[in-house]
Amino acid sequence: SGQTIIVMSSPVQIFQISSVDNSTSMTVTPAASPALSGQKYGILVSDNISVDGLAQAMSQLIKEYDENIGAWETFATTSANQSITVTINGTSVTIPGIGKLAQKGSNGALAVADGGTGATNDADARTNLGLGNSATRSVGTVTGTVAAGDDSRITGALQKTGGTLTGGLNLKGAP
Repeated sequence: SGQTIIVMSSPVQIFQISSVDNSTSMTVTPAASPALSGQKYGILVSDNISVDGLAQAMSQLIKEYDENIGAWETFATTSANQSITVTINGTSVTIPGIGKLAQKGSNGALAVADGGTGATNDADARTNLGLGNSATRSVGTVTGTVAAGDDSRITGALQKTGGTLTGGLNLKGAP
């Protein structure tokens, strides 16, 4: 006795078992009216929960839902850069709203330290990453381009193998 029984009637009913009369019947509180027969049911076997305990737990759950529904609506619908605070299992938690997540950073850009460029346009991104102006130049063989390996503007450079050294060669080493 004292256990909670949930009867899958229409509507679902919850009772506390007062006594088990025999293998096919029991007495419940409050009294089932009309008497129930042939219904599916479940018995909560935890000693920690009673009808009153279940009612309190359900009441708390509904209260938290009611308190949070506005915050969840804000979370899902706002385009603003803001956070919301909700209660989850009795603990207050602050999370960013969808609008804040979409912006990725406090100014709309993910900081370089976080793997971004810290900028919202190409020029500022190149500056923040220290790329200089070579990042916007084409590869070519004329003034204003970045030199290709076969660019005639590169003179006096020897390949790693082959080629002829012209002029003097001075080698310095340890005395």
